[in-house]
Amino acid sequence: MMTRCILTLGSLAILGGCGSTATLKPPASVGSAQELKVEGHSGSIKTFRDKDLKIGSYAVTNIDRDWDKGSSTSAGPWSRNAKSKAYRFDLKAEGHTLHGECTEQAVEQAVAGFGKAKVTFGCTCGEGDAQQAKLELVNGAGSAQLAAGAAYDLRALHESAQGAQVSSALGYEFRGAKESGAVDVSGAGRAWIPASVSDQERLALVCSYAGLLLYRPTK
Repeated sequence: MMTRCILTLGSLAILGGCGSTATLKPPASVGSAQELKVEGHSGSIKTFRDKDLKIGSYAVTNIDRDWDKGSSTSAGPWSRNAKSKAYRFDLKAEGHTLHGECTEQAVEQAVAGFGKAKVTFGCTCGEGDAQQAKLELVNGAGSAQLAAGAAYDLRALHESAQGAQVSSALGYEFRGAKESGAVDVSGAGRAWIPASVSDQERLALVCSYAGLLLYRPTK
């Protein structure tokens, strides 16, 4: 029998399997995509100031957690808790270096114990002064835009290989008009690149994947 539990953040609740060993079930949309090996990642690592990654032949270096802040405000039955974090990294491959910067803001507001949470996460990747990729997620759904013109609908994935819906995101799907990609942030990590993307799009997508592999959502 599968053990199940409910974890909540404000009014957000997801039914899932208890424990931290769940691994991602890859979405069906990446069936024709190229899988890239991820090295140096662990879904259980809570800090990554000095830890480098590799995604296929791409090296993720100079990883730095910039800041992590929190604040609380209350007045009578009303309360507001906010947490913010940011980090940066470089992605290097084939003579190119992209600089990535990511931020998260988690806000929970409540009245008399009843409230809602909003988590906004975003990353940008640029080479010199030229932005190559931008992604934004609000409560696990959003979009990614590449300078080459490609756009992807972005959503968090919660289904494990064992068939359970778990509370934490196990990966993220990049669904395009013709092809899709994904990144697995559970366990050792995996990445899938749409088969026919250009070299420029590929670099920008891998940089976006790196931002998500380094992301540790506020609990």
